[in-house]
Amino acid sequence: ALQGLKNLRSDISDVEAPVFSQWCSFILSRAYRLFMQIDGERFISEEIYSNISTGGQPLPSGFRSITVDNTGFFVLDGNGKPSYELAKVGVDSNVKGYYLKKSTVYFVNMNGESVVLRYLPKVATLTVLTDYLTLDGTITGDEIIPDEYLEFLVADLDVLYMKWSENGDEGDSDFRYSRLLSELESTYSRDVNVIF
Repeated sequence: ALQGLKNLRSDISDVEAPVFSQWCSFILSRAYRLFMQIDGERFISEEIYSNISTGGQPLPSGFRSITVDNTGFFVLDGNGKPSYELAKVGVDSNVKGYYLKKSTVYFVNMNGESVVLRYLPKVATLTVLTDYLTLDGTITGDEIIPDEYLEFLVADLDVLYMKWSENGDEGDSDFRYSRLLSELESTYSRDVNVIF
């Protein structure tokens, strides 16, 4: 990413490493919010709660949300397969379900069932130039911006650079970024939409 911006702007020596890392973090978070809506299955993690009864259990430390398709709390059958999704219920509910409060999930009217939580994890905050553009910032983490979209990343970095440098050439950078973002949105999904 840094080399791509250097290739575009030739001299970016005035940009300090912490500023550049922050820009990459902004881009990664923005891309993740967009991509999880397009193809959330790429990022879904799972946590199993075994033999639970009514009461509170901690959410995974990296829990972000259960707001896209195929995420939520699913009761497991005798073979360990999801059989149905638990409903979100109120604190005083008389039906089986769950509710969230801070970093805890509270199960209601449960009696020894096992549940799998399918969730979207948080994205890492990048702090150094050696961090990777993955969910956890490591080389082995789930890739958010695949290599084929590096031009998008460079265009987004250029928009941030032009705003930061205050030289008035933001318009061209915004146009390039918007064009690449539109292309990316239409090609990012790995699969067709499923109709049930």
